Amino acid sequence: MKMENRKILALGIVLLFAFSILGVALPVYATVSGSIDLVRPTLVAPGGPIELDCLSGGFSATGGTVYFYYSKNDDPEISDGDVYFASVKTADLDDSVTVFLPSTIDVYDEYYIKATDLKRVEATAVVADDSFEVPETYPEISIDPSSGNVGDYPEISGEDADDYVTAYVFWKTYDSAYTESETIVGGEFTEEDFEIPNAFEGTYKIIVLLEDGDTFATYVEFSVEPAIELTLPATYSIEADELDQYIDVVGTGFPEGTIAEDSITVVVKNFKTGATIETYESLHGEVEVGETDDGYFEIIDLELDALEAGVATLRIPVDGSTKTFEDVFYVSSPTAEADFTAITHYKVSPTEGYIGDDVTFAFINLPALATVDIDFVGETVTHDVVTGELSDDYGALEYTWEDISDLPGETYTVRAFVTIGATTREKNIGTYTVKPSFEVQDGTGDELTEGSVGDEVVLVGNGFPADATISTAYFGTEEVGLTEADTGATGTFEIDLDENGDPLVIPHISGGGKSVTVKVEGEDPDGETVTAETSIIINPILVMAETGDWDPGVLEPDGSWTDYDDADIFPGNPICIVGWGFLAGEAVTVKLYDEDDKLIGSATILSGEKADSDGDLELIAQLPVFKALSGKDNVYLTVAGATSTNKADSEAFDIAAPDDVFAKLFFGLEADGDLDTDVYVGDNVKVIGCGFETKSLTLHEVVTGADLKSVSATNGYFETNLTIPEMEGDPDGEEYELEVEGLATGSVYFYVYPLISITPASGFPGDSFTVKGTGFSDGDDVDIVWVGVAEEEVLDTVDGDDVEDGSFSITLEVPTAVAMAYKIRAEVGGDVWETASFTVLDIFDFQLNKTLNEILAKIAGLNTSELILTISSLKTGVDNALAQAQSAKAAADAAKTAADSAKSTADAAKAAADSAKSAADGAKTAADSAKSSADSAKAAADGLAGLVYAAIGASVIAAIAAIFAVIQLQRKVAG
Repeated sequence: MKMENRKILALGIVLLFAFSILGVALPVYATVSGSIDLVRPTLVAPGGPIELDCLSGGFSATGGTVYFYYSKNDDPEISDGDVYFASVKTADLDDSVTVFLPSTIDVYDEYYIKATDLKRVEATAVVADDSFEVPETYPEISIDPSSGNVGDYPEISGEDADDYVTAYVFWKTYDSAYTESETIVGGEFTEEDFEIPNAFEGTYKIIVLLEDGDTFATYVEFSVEPAIELTLPATYSIEADELDQYIDVVGTGFPEGTIAEDSITVVVKNFKTGATIETYESLHGEVEVGETDDGYFEIIDLELDALEAGVATLRIPVDGSTKTFEDVFYVSSPTAEADFTAITHYKVSPTEGYIGDDVTFAFINLPALATVDIDFVGETVTHDVVTGELSDDYGALEYTWEDISDLPGETYTVRAFVTIGATTREKNIGTYTVKPSFEVQDGTGDELTEGSVGDEVVLVGNGFPADATISTAYFGTEEVGLTEADTGATGTFEIDLDENGDPLVIPHISGGGKSVTVKVEGEDPDGETVTAETSIIINPILVMAETGDWDPGVLEPDGSWTDYDDADIFPGNPICIVGWGFLAGEAVTVKLYDEDDKLIGSATILSGEKADSDGDLELIAQLPVFKALSGKDNVYLTVAGATSTNKADSEAFDIAAPDDVFAKLFFGLEADGDLDTDVYVGDNVKVIGCGFETKSLTLHEVVTGADLKSVSATNGYFETNLTIPEMEGDPDGEEYELEVEGLATGSVYFYVYPLISITPASGFPGDSFTVKGTGFSDGDDVDIVWVGVAEEEVLDTVDGDDVEDGSFSITLEVPTAVAMAYKIRAEVGGDVWETASFTVLDIFDFQLNKTLNEILAKIAGLNTSELILTISSLKTGVDNALAQAQSAKAAADAAKTAADSAKSTADAAKAAADSAKSAADGAKTAADSAKSSADSAKAAADGLAGLVYAAIGASVIAAIAAIFAVIQLQRKVAG
């Protein structure tokens, strides 16, 4: 019985253990219900903020976390294509929840927001009723600077926001207490009143919402950096070598954490050299950063002991991360009035800069409450910089001259005057160099940081040497002569005219939305070159109407270009796009968009897809062809390169609906937009048509009445290649008219010219050749004239009755003529209609080629018997050549007795003859050897065939050498 009870107990324990495991392993399915509302925006940039109301619709979730997805469908579950992007603790859900989309979200799509508490596919989800869109193009928002401290006021600005009225700026979330608004004027706004609130160190998103019925949301980022404010015993310093001194420290923008007790240290550096003297500890309590506000802390009465004189750096550690603040206060020993004999500790920082910069003067160890004056002493001017400033109780002074002005450019001596009681000490404490600078301004006096080719600009400079002359500007590498300007006593100038007295404009230079250096150049009174540089961003622009030598627009059938506003523009119409300030050498694309910035399609670029070295873009493109484009209003072009800033938009224009009356024919369209209407018979010509209502069309030639081709105009457009048939022509071009049969569409004209061709184009005297002509006139005789060296010869005449549809053919014989190229003319009634060339070949080259071809023909079949006969014949020919050479020698000897002056020539002829004889003898020997080898080879076994081939090869080489020698001999004798 006990054993049974034990079994039951053991079984019960096992079951309990199993149930406990199952209790952990079995899932508890979370659920969501109710609804969520998409509060704003309707349009959002990638990475931008969405505001959701998760309370008003009774949304609830049983899980501890709610996960948000964006989706292209509104199914109430998580689908395969849905993308998770944010999560919020269920307890933190409110009527205003801000979530940021990922920056990788696809543009130009419509999306829904889904909320679920199970992060998996097929989980139940609540879907927001309203959708939002991520457009491909949207207003541009910027912030400057993008980093700083709590309490800063960065400038937040926007442009291309023409569709909106008001801009709202929020800190981090839509329900933030820190918000500002600005009115948008002309698509632009600038917010300067937004103050960075208390925040921990880090980068934060500042929401920018544009509103006018629809809302568009995006963001800019600002990095908060740590900063401190100090309260010192004296204005600028603490007293050197003094015990138990106290300062107050207030910090903002620090990371969250703890500043441990007595962990702040002070590093004192030498006032003049900056070398570290010593590091000192301080006394203070433990401080929690962010206990009262994000990133904020304060320490009252931080205690310091006996520091040496110098300049102090403060180091503040937060959880091991030390924040260092350089040169934040001075440690100074006040000098008694009676002991004040010289100014000993001083600094000027920096020692050079531009008009508008700041320069700081610092002193320690002066008498307490001494009066300090500082002058800039130059060659042409002395300027009072500091007047009547007082040192503090410990003899320290720091003064910053902000926004330096009213000085010509040169190096100034900085002279300090310190007065205490009746005693004044003075000293040159350094130098400061004012460097020249200038800026590019618009006509209203505002600095122009970016612009476009052709914009009128004003160059305004300061800090130049007095009485300097400024004469030249460079935009990139483009030199621009200026109306000369004298800087006068103030070292300033303002130039708005070029050397011709015309308004100064940005010249044609490569830009692409990138920064370009702008430099001015001139001379000071001593003739030394003076220069200064700045920069400006050059944005591309498109020119939509005729401007100077530029003629953008829409191609017409007569080859002219019509402004976009005045033309009938059909799908498939060739267009000329002109742009300035594009990035040189970068290929572009041309895309079409509708008035809602939705992509319609891409144009086909025929030529000119890259801007030249001056950034000028002149391309020929063809509009796309599809039904939806016909009759569409407010279409615009975007021309863009691979570089994101290398982009410009055109003004909007309308696409016409199909109309057979106004449809267009283009004959001979070339890649550069030209229409080549001058043709020859047989040419293959590109013909296109656009804007047709009728689909089946017949291309008809009016003069001959011929139907040339049938085409089909799909969506109003066709493109075909037309071969020019046999037609009469004229040296000035015979006019023909191409039309679409049966339609009122305007016709186009083309012109047929005469042409002759010669086959073959070279030969020897006595050979035959054929002259074929097209584009001539039926019934007119055609003389074929050989233009010789000394005179012309009519080889033959084509009877006018043999000229049919302007074409003829005649076979002629090459006249006796020296080897060279000759002109052959086709003349009608004594007028030259067309000319071609024929080349007479060298007879010796002909004989050599003939002999070699005979030899090669003989040995091609390796017929040994025939080879022997050929070589024997060759030997006879060589012997004959030798006899001729010997006759030549005798003639040379006779000439020698006739005239001493010919002796050298005769000797040369003899030597040549002897050389030819030797060559002939060698050839005979080689031929005999070849014959012997051939006879042996004939009797030999098939396995020795290779030896026969070798002998034949050697014999042929020798024979060819003999032939060359004989021919050369013949030429010398003939000469």
